Amino acid sequence: MESVGLFLNADNVRTLVLLVAIICGVVWQKSSLLELKIDLLKEMDNKFEKFYQAIKSNDFAHLNSTIEALTFTLEKNGFLKREDKEYIDGRLDK
Repeated sequence: MESVGLFLNADNVRTLVLLVAIICGVVWQKSSLLELKIDLLKEMDNKFEKFYQAIKSNDFAHLNSTIEALTFTLEKNGFLKREDKEYIDGRLDK
C-alpha cells in the first residue's frame, strides 16, 4: 500500500494532469489545423471549378462563333451547300 501512496503523491498527480492537458491541447490544435486546411482546400476547389466553367463556356462560345463565321464564309464563296451549313449550325446549337 505504501508503494501506491508513493506514486500518487501531489507532485506526481500534478505532473500527470499537466501532461494530459498538454497532450489534449496538442491533439486539439492539430485537429483544428486539419479542419482549416480542409476548408481552404474546399474553397480552392470551388474557385477552380468556377474558373474552369468560365473558361469552358468562353472557349465554347468562341469556338461556336468561329465555326459559324467559317461556315458562312464557305457558303458565301460556294464551297458549302446551304443544307450543309444548316446541318452544321444545327449541331452547334446542341
